[in-house]
Amino acid sequence: MQRIYYMNIHSLEKDKARLTALLDDERRERLDAFRKEEDALRSLAGGLLMRHIAGGKMIRYTEKGKPFVEGGPFFSMAHSGDYAAAVVSPRAQVGIDIENTEDMRGGNFSSLAKKAFHPDELRYFNEKPELRRFYEIWTQKEAFAKMKGERLGIGLKTFSVFSFSVPPFSQQYEVGREQPAAYMRLFQNLDPYIVAVCAAESVAVESFEKIEAVARGIVLGKHANTPPVSPAAAPGRYCAGSWRGAGPDLCR
Repeated sequence: MQRIYYMNIHSLEKDKARLTALLDDERRERLDAFRKEEDALRSLAGGLLMRHIAGGKMIRYTEKGKPFVEGGPFFSMAHSGDYAAAVVSPRAQVGIDIENTEDMRGGNFSSLAKKAFHPDELRYFNEKPELRRFYEIWTQKEAFAKMKGERLGIGLKTFSVFSFSVPPFSQQYEVGREQPAAYMRLFQNLDPYIVAVCAAESVAVESFEKIEAVARGIVLGKHANTPPVSPAAAPGRYCAGSWRGAGPDLCR
Protein backbone atom coordinates (compact mmCIF):
# COMPACT_ATOMS: atom_id res chain seq x y z
CA MET A 1 0.00 0.00 0.00
CA GLN A 2 1.04 3.59 -0.55
CA ARG A 3 0.63 6.90 1.23
CA ILE A 4 0.29 10.30 -0.41
CA TYR A 5 1.56 13.36 1.46
CA TYR A 6 1.02 16.94 0.38
CA MET A 7 1.95 20.39 1.61
CA ASN A 8 0.64 23.86 0.78
CA ILE A 9 3.71 25.93 -0.02
CA HIS A 10 2.20 29.14 1.36
CA SER A 11 2.05 27.61 4.82
CA LEU A 12 5.86 27.88 4.83
CA GLU A 13 6.12 31.62 4.21
CA LYS A 14 6.10 32.75 7.84
CA ASP A 15 8.87 30.37 8.99
CA LYS A 16 10.78 30.09 5.72
CA ALA A 17 14.21 31.00 7.13
CA ARG A 18 14.04 28.57 10.06
CA LEU A 19 12.62 25.77 7.89
CA THR A 20 15.32 26.29 5.28
CA ALA A 21 17.94 25.80 8.00
CA LEU A 22 16.66 22.22 8.45
CA LEU A 23 17.74 21.27 4.93
CA ASP A 24 21.14 20.12 3.70
CA ASP A 25 23.63 22.52 2.12
CA GLU A 26 22.89 21.46 -1.46
CA ARG A 27 19.15 22.02 -1.10
CA ARG A 28 19.71 25.42 0.55
CA GLU A 29 21.96 26.48 -2.34
CA ARG A 30 19.24 25.50 -4.79
CA LEU A 31 16.70 27.60 -2.90
CA ASP A 32 18.99 30.63 -3.00
CA ALA A 33 19.30 30.31 -6.79
CA PHE A 34 15.59 30.77 -7.46
CA ARG A 35 14.52 34.22 -8.61
CA LYS A 36 10.81 33.71 -7.91
CA GLU A 37 9.65 33.29 -4.34
CA GLU A 38 7.05 30.63 -5.22
CA ASP A 39 9.69 28.49 -6.97
CA ALA A 40 11.81 28.64 -3.82
CA LEU A 41 8.83 27.70 -1.65
CA ARG A 42 8.03 24.70 -3.86
CA SER A 43 11.62 23.52 -3.58
CA LEU A 44 11.55 24.07 0.19
CA ALA A 45 8.33 22.07 0.51
CA GLY A 46 9.84 19.25 -1.53
CA GLY A 47 12.92 19.21 0.66
CA LEU A 48 10.85 19.10 3.85
CA LEU A 49 8.66 16.29 2.53
CA MET A 50 11.74 14.26 1.61
CA ARG A 51 13.21 14.88 5.07
CA HIS A 52 9.96 13.69 6.63
CA ILE A 53 9.89 10.55 4.47
CA ALA A 54 13.58 9.69 4.92
CA GLY A 55 13.21 9.71 8.71
CA GLY A 56 16.85 10.58 9.34
CA LYS A 57 18.30 8.43 6.54
CA MET A 58 20.60 10.02 3.97
CA ILE A 59 18.84 11.04 0.75
CA ARG A 60 20.74 10.04 -2.37
CA TYR A 61 20.09 10.55 -6.09
CA THR A 62 20.35 8.25 -9.08
CA GLU A 63 22.35 9.30 -12.14
CA LYS A 64 19.09 10.55 -13.64
CA GLY A 65 18.17 12.57 -10.59
CA LYS A 66 15.61 10.37 -8.82
CA PRO A 67 15.89 10.67 -5.01
CA PHE A 68 16.07 7.53 -2.88
CA VAL A 69 17.17 6.24 0.52
CA GLU A 70 19.09 3.02 1.04
CA GLY A 71 16.81 0.23 2.18
CA GLY A 72 13.64 2.17 1.40
CA PRO A 73 11.01 3.34 1.55
CA PHE A 74 10.49 4.05 -2.13
CA PHE A 75 9.14 7.51 -2.89
CA SER A 76 8.60 10.11 -5.57
CA MET A 77 8.11 13.89 -5.48
CA ALA A 78 6.16 16.45 -7.51
CA HIS A 79 4.99 20.04 -7.22
CA SER A 80 2.69 22.42 -9.04
CA GLY A 81 1.17 25.77 -8.15
CA ASP A 82 0.34 25.90 -4.44
CA TYR A 83 1.28 22.30 -3.63
CA ALA A 84 4.16 19.89 -3.26
CA ALA A 85 3.25 16.21 -3.10
CA ALA A 86 4.92 12.86 -2.48
CA VAL A 87 3.96 9.21 -2.71
CA VAL A 88 5.62 6.60 -0.50
CA SER A 89 5.68 2.80 -0.76
CA PRO A 90 7.47 0.33 1.53
CA ARG A 91 7.81 -2.33 -1.18
CA ALA A 92 7.91 -1.05 -4.77
CA GLN A 93 9.03 1.79 -7.01
CA VAL A 94 6.54 4.64 -7.33
CA GLY A 95 6.06 7.83 -9.32
CA ILE A 96 3.80 10.84 -8.82
CA ASP A 97 2.75 13.95 -10.69
CA ILE A 98 0.49 16.82 -9.70
CA GLU A 99 -0.84 19.54 -12.01
CA ASN A 100 -3.25 22.45 -11.74
CA THR A 101 -5.88 21.82 -14.41
CA GLU A 102 -6.66 25.54 -14.59
CA ASP A 103 -3.11 26.67 -15.34
CA MET A 104 -1.16 26.08 -18.54
CA ARG A 105 1.53 28.66 -17.64
CA GLY A 106 1.04 30.47 -20.93
CA GLY A 107 1.77 27.42 -23.08
CA ASN A 108 -0.06 25.90 -26.04
CA PHE A 109 -1.31 22.60 -24.64
CA SER A 110 -2.89 21.51 -27.94
CA SER A 111 0.48 21.78 -29.65
CA LEU A 112 2.20 19.92 -26.81
CA ALA A 113 -0.42 17.15 -27.02
CA LYS A 114 0.45 16.61 -30.70
CA LYS A 115 4.14 16.28 -29.81
CA ALA A 116 3.83 14.07 -26.72
CA PHE A 117 0.64 12.00 -26.95
CA HIS A 118 0.21 8.52 -28.41
CA PRO A 119 -2.38 8.45 -31.28
CA ASP A 120 -4.98 6.85 -28.95
CA GLU A 121 -4.48 9.59 -26.36
CA LEU A 122 -4.57 12.32 -29.00
CA ARG A 123 -7.84 10.93 -30.37
CA TYR A 124 -9.42 11.11 -26.89
CA PHE A 125 -8.02 14.60 -26.29
CA ASN A 126 -9.24 15.94 -29.65
CA GLU A 127 -12.81 14.87 -28.87
CA LYS A 128 -12.83 17.62 -26.25
CA PRO A 129 -9.54 19.56 -26.33
CA GLU A 130 -9.69 21.11 -22.88
CA LEU A 131 -7.00 21.56 -20.27
CA ARG A 132 -8.41 19.01 -17.82
CA ARG A 133 -8.32 16.24 -20.43
CA PHE A 134 -4.78 17.21 -21.33
CA TYR A 135 -3.66 16.84 -17.72
CA GLU A 136 -5.53 13.56 -17.20
CA ILE A 137 -3.14 12.12 -19.77
CA TRP A 138 -0.04 14.19 -19.01
CA THR A 139 0.05 13.47 -15.27
CA GLN A 140 -0.13 9.72 -15.89
CA LYS A 141 2.71 9.87 -18.39
CA GLU A 142 4.88 11.88 -16.03
CA ALA A 143 4.11 9.59 -13.08
CA PHE A 144 5.05 6.55 -15.15
CA ALA A 145 8.33 8.16 -16.24
CA LYS A 146 9.18 9.02 -12.62
CA MET A 147 8.36 5.51 -11.45
CA LYS A 148 10.82 4.21 -14.04
CA GLY A 149 13.39 6.80 -12.96
CA GLU A 150 13.47 8.21 -16.48
CA ARG A 151 11.59 11.46 -15.87
CA LEU A 152 10.55 12.76 -19.31
CA GLY A 153 13.49 11.15 -21.10
CA ILE A 154 11.24 8.18 -21.84
CA GLY A 155 9.53 8.18 -25.26
CA LEU A 156 6.14 9.65 -24.34
CA LYS A 157 4.54 8.85 -27.70
CA THR A 158 5.59 5.19 -27.55
CA PHE A 159 2.90 4.19 -25.06
CA SER A 160 -0.73 5.01 -24.32
CA VAL A 161 -2.23 5.40 -20.86
CA PHE A 162 -5.37 3.83 -22.35
CA SER A 163 -3.52 0.51 -22.47
CA PHE A 164 -4.36 0.16 -18.78
CA SER A 165 -6.90 -2.62 -18.57
CA VAL A 166 -7.62 -3.78 -15.01
CA PRO A 167 -10.81 -2.18 -13.60
CA PRO A 168 -12.05 -0.41 -11.65
CA PHE A 169 -9.29 2.10 -10.82
CA SER A 170 -5.83 0.49 -10.87
CA GLN A 171 -5.04 -0.10 -14.50
CA GLN A 172 -2.08 -2.25 -15.53
CA TYR A 173 0.21 -1.26 -18.37
CA GLU A 174 3.33 -3.07 -19.54
CA VAL A 175 5.96 -1.52 -21.81
CA GLY A 176 7.36 -4.58 -23.50
CA ARG A 177 8.25 -7.93 -21.99
CA GLU A 178 11.45 -6.73 -20.35
CA GLN A 179 9.64 -4.06 -18.34
CA PRO A 180 7.83 -4.65 -15.02
CA ALA A 181 4.10 -4.07 -14.86
CA ALA A 182 2.99 -0.61 -13.79
CA TYR A 183 -0.25 0.34 -12.12
CA MET A 184 -1.86 3.77 -12.29
CA ARG A 185 -4.50 5.75 -10.44
CA LEU A 186 -5.75 9.34 -10.64
CA PHE A 187 -6.92 11.43 -7.67
CA GLN A 188 -8.80 14.71 -7.50
CA ASN A 189 -8.78 15.32 -3.76
CA LEU A 190 -7.18 18.74 -4.31
CA ASP A 191 -9.46 19.88 -7.14
CA PRO A 192 -8.70 21.67 -9.48
CA TYR A 193 -5.41 19.81 -9.15
CA ILE A 194 -5.04 16.28 -10.51
CA VAL A 195 -2.66 13.81 -8.87
CA ALA A 196 -1.46 10.70 -10.73
CA VAL A 197 0.28 7.84 -8.93
CA CYS A 198 2.10 5.03 -10.71
CA ALA A 199 3.59 2.01 -8.95
CA ALA A 200 5.26 -1.30 -9.73
CA GLU A 201 2.55 -2.88 -7.59
CA SER A 202 -1.21 -2.42 -7.37
CA VAL A 203 -2.06 1.16 -6.42
CA ALA A 204 -3.87 0.93 -3.09
CA VAL A 205 -3.43 4.30 -1.39
CA GLU A 206 -4.31 4.02 2.29
CA SER A 207 -4.17 7.73 3.06
CA PHE A 208 -3.99 11.16 1.43
CA GLU A 209 -2.47 13.31 4.17
CA LYS A 210 -1.64 16.95 4.66
CA ILE A 211 1.75 17.59 6.25
CA GLU A 212 2.56 20.68 8.28
CA ALA A 213 6.15 21.77 8.83
CA VAL A 214 6.80 23.46 12.16
CA ALA A 215 10.03 25.35 12.72
CA ARG A 216 10.01 25.23 16.51
CA GLY A 217 13.11 23.30 17.42
CA ILE A 218 13.30 20.28 15.11
CA VAL A 219 9.62 19.40 15.02
CA LEU A 220 8.76 18.40 11.46
CA GLY A 221 6.12 16.32 9.81
CA LYS A 222 3.20 17.16 12.07
CA HIS A 223 0.03 15.73 10.58
CA ALA A 224 -2.97 17.97 10.29
CA ASN A 225 -5.82 17.29 12.71
CA THR A 226 -8.07 16.29 9.84
CA PRO A 227 -8.68 12.65 8.86
CA PRO A 228 -7.21 11.37 5.58
CA VAL A 229 -9.39 12.10 2.57
CA SER A 230 -10.71 9.04 0.78
CA PRO A 231 -9.16 8.75 -2.71
CA ALA A 232 -11.52 9.86 -5.48
CA ALA A 233 -11.43 8.63 -9.05
CA ALA A 234 -10.78 11.36 -11.58
CA PRO A 235 -13.17 11.90 -14.52
CA GLY A 236 -12.69 9.83 -17.61
CA ARG A 237 -11.61 6.60 -15.90
CA TYR A 238 -12.01 2.97 -16.85
CA CYS A 239 -14.83 1.88 -14.52
CA ALA A 240 -16.71 -1.39 -14.05
CA GLY A 241 -15.16 -2.98 -17.12
CA SER A 242 -15.76 -0.23 -19.69
CA TRP A 243 -14.52 3.21 -20.66
CA ARG A 244 -17.21 5.65 -19.61
CA GLY A 245 -15.83 8.99 -20.76
CA ALA A 246 -15.49 12.15 -18.71
CA GLY A 247 -17.96 13.35 -16.14
CA PRO A 248 -18.22 14.15 -12.43
CA ASP A 249 -20.49 11.19 -11.61
CA LEU A 250 -18.15 8.46 -12.84
CA CYS A 251 -16.83 5.53 -10.84
CA ARG A 252 -19.39 5.91 -8.05
